Amino acid sequence: MNERDLEKRLQDVVDGPQPPAPVSLHRFLRELPEAQSRRYRGPLGQLRRALERIAGLGAPSPYARRAQAAFAVAMAVVIGVAGAGLLLHLRQSPVPLTSNSASGPTPPASGTSLVTHQPPVQASIGIGSLICTGVPSISNESGALPTAAVVTGSGKYLGVTGGMFGATGLVRSDDGLYWDWSAPAAISQDVAILTSIASNGTATVVTGGVKGAGGTTDGRIWTSRDDGKTWRETAAGADFQGVTVEQVVSGPNGEFIALGWNVAAADSAAQVGVWWSADGSTWTYVLAPIKGSAAFVFSTPGGFVLSGTPLTSSAAGEPPIWWSTDGKVWIKATADSTTKPLGAVTSATVTGDGTVYAVSGSSDGMSQQLMASSDGGHSWKLVKVSADSMPYAASIAYVASLSAQDGKHDFLFATTSSADGAHVWISQDGGVTWMKVNDPTVGGPTGTILLQLGNSYQAGQTRVLSMGEPGSGLGIWLIAISGY
Repeated sequence: MNERDLEKRLQDVVDGPQPPAPVSLHRFLRELPEAQSRRYRGPLGQLRRALERIAGLGAPSPYARRAQAAFAVAMAVVIGVAGAGLLLHLRQSPVPLTSNSASGPTPPASGTSLVTHQPPVQASIGIGSLICTGVPSISNESGALPTAAVVTGSGKYLGVTGGMFGATGLVRSDDGLYWDWSAPAAISQDVAILTSIASNGTATVVTGGVKGAGGTTDGRIWTSRDDGKTWRETAAGADFQGVTVEQVVSGPNGEFIALGWNVAAADSAAQVGVWWSADGSTWTYVLAPIKGSAAFVFSTPGGFVLSGTPLTSSAAGEPPIWWSTDGKVWIKATADSTTKPLGAVTSATVTGDGTVYAVSGSSDGMSQQLMASSDGGHSWKLVKVSADSMPYAASIAYVASLSAQDGKHDFLFATTSSADGAHVWISQDGGVTWMKVNDPTVGGPTGTILLQLGNSYQAGQTRVLSMGEPGSGLGIWLIAISGY
């Protein structure tokens, strides 16, 4: 009998009529010495003995015999159905992945929205003082993974998703690893795209746009003051007409900076829009020295750093980077004589001591380079990466950091391209020497994208999420410092 026939027979046992238990079987079981001895143990046994003595004074009625027989048959049917159902459940359930590492917690239950995937197992490995938990291999085709995220006042995570990860929407997570997706209608029925999210602890701001005339997108900014439960569109919607609001960050004093641009080739010479807000609700346009269809802004303990294509030609060797203490007035950054010609910043992080590390494209656009600033982005120098420890420094794509609360341990992370193995690298000496975050038995975190959850220079928990693009099979990993 093949496997399919066996499964059908088992299903017939569950769904079909159940035969009555033979009387001889009941008699045999009842008359076993072991059954007889157990029959009269304890208080119930003594009561049973007394009742049987009373019953011996007269023959039991037909109704009593029928009731006893019906009870016995019912119990036999229940046991048979339960046993067959259990066997079918074991046959139909997927075999969980196994690992030499400890299994992680059960994935959280879905909220009011859609859970796009629930991987069956987590791996948990310790590498020094780092704890890495994750799903070692998953395709991510339908993964509810954030393109940007913040930590809410309740200590949970709220983010936005879209683009390479599928449908635009909000994503929420209790642990930073498993994310639930919900439709953007929770923000507004008119949402066409969500691009970025930021929080100052009081207000949460989401940027994006709605459908405009002629297939364009009109930028919008929405604000929530209850951790994303309700949203209100800002009153400055007309200021973003025809330009998608692409990025938003919160500064050290609670202010916000938002950037907007068009990706159309015809707008490559257009000035990038920059808006400033003290509370996330009222926005003021700010003149910025950059143009084109891409830009990057991030916050530091002393203000903001902005990068992009300059409006006017720069002197040779000048980096396309500006800094500001208030987000309104921008000053050109400098670079020492050891740096190569620098391109725009594409990824950045700030460690607990305030040092800024950033990935800059080369002037020819063929490679990336790691640079650092110890004064909040005012001046920059190239990090001399050891080629022996990091042979793929020219393909570094993302950087992130974790800092212990004792202020003595700063961990710098980087990812390289999938062609170079898509490893996650770690450095504890400012990016000079590197090692793979890897366990010889289980393997370790892989990915081409790093997303930092929280800021190393601010209070609160900080995590680093590592992942690959959909279909990469690189898995999803969350990296934290043990005890923090």
